[in-house]
Amino acid sequence: MADIVRAYSLIAGRGRYHLQMENGRFTARHCETGETFRLMPFERTFDSSVRYDRLSEDAASNAWSEFFTRVILHPVCTPGIEWPVDAVEYADITRKTAVGWLFPEKQAFPGFRPIRELLYQPKTSVIPDWRQGNTLTVCIGLARLLTALDAQGWAYHDFNPETILYRPDTGETALRFTGRVRTFDPHAIPNELDSARLAIDFLPPWLGRIYGQTAYLSRSDDSYSASALLFCLMIGRLPYEGSELERFGTVYDPMRDTDAENHRYYFTQYHRYANFIFSEQNDYNSLSPAQVNDLPRERWAALPVTVRSLFLHQFTADGEGRIRHDCAVEPERWMRVLTSLKELEVDG
Repeated sequence: MADIVRAYSLIAGRGRYHLQMENGRFTARHCETGETFRLMPFERTFDSSVRYDRLSEDAASNAWSEFFTRVILHPVCTPGIEWPVDAVEYADITRKTAVGWLFPEKQAFPGFRPIRELLYQPKTSVIPDWRQGNTLTVCIGLARLLTALDAQGWAYHDFNPETILYRPDTGETALRFTGRVRTFDPHAIPNELDSARLAIDFLPPWLGRIYGQTAYLSRSDDSYSASALLFCLMIGRLPYEGSELERFGTVYDPMRDTDAENHRYYFTQYHRYANFIFSEQNDYNSLSPAQVNDLPRERWAALPVTVRSLFLHQFTADGEGRIRHDCAVEPERWMRVLTSLKELEVDG
């Protein structure tokens, strides 16, 4: 295992690291202490088609440094969620400047995964039923995290591995979660905010890079909910899974989707069928009816009747039995229900 390059911490006083690669993944060793960390790349939004003057580049760089500092220095300690301990800048294998999060090399306990790994599972990976392993424990931990952050006023932008969040009252950004999920809060974005600033501070990285093609993201976009996120964890599937989009190209690769047509289609489909994961018939348990597969359907059927009833009625109904398009549920309520399920050991 040979050193690739030195990595420099973006947090003042944290020093330098030796960046190495082994078995297809990066590790970072602190030059002074010798402590090792796992490196997870973070893609900063940047539009290569727009020319920025030096002042704009410096301002953007300073904004990112402030962002990383806020994330690292304000960790949220919740069971099942791993928080980064540092952020570094380095030259990747293509010699381009890159940024990455550092996570502890040793896992705190089996199944302890960083946020990105928790939210995005490869299609081929084995994702256990919620009654097996520690999936329910992870859900409870996530609900507890949602509760704490929701109480602090944080708002969540998107189902994105490098999630950028903000406080609706101040516009302050951070890598955090909340009970109510939105692409962005229409009240948090001033009208005078130009698109370049918007791409850097408010849009998720994979979307912000498709510069000039984001007009379809209107201020009236629908909101999602903590219940949707937790439900997907429980059945082992999340919406917007990249491998589901191979037939049409992937929204994560703007080079293959230069006009953003693919992303616009899937974004529209997901908003149109925002309740697809709550359908007992599983009619919309995919981003399009043509892509419905048996695995989510089987996992839905494997859920206890009590749990299915919660999703279909208590969590998503409008009081008259109709499924709400915006199925937001208070995170405190989620935590109570999930904890009670664990205590009762509900089985199907």
